[in-house]
Amino acid sequence: MLGRALMTRYLAEAESRGANSVYLLTTRDSSAEAFYTRLNFRRTRQQIMLVRP
Repeated sequence: MLGRALMTRYLAEAESRGANSVYLLTTRDSSAEAFYTRLNFRRTRQQIMLVRP
């Protein structure tokens, strides 16, 4: 409930400042992904994460 209220406020502020999009990163198939999906975020294939051990 608090997380939803904070994100709603943040998204409204971003829009009021002229943001056309908001990007975020989270792990796939997590509770965070489910949370953001409920806020109308969608998976994209535009992001590639590379790691070098």
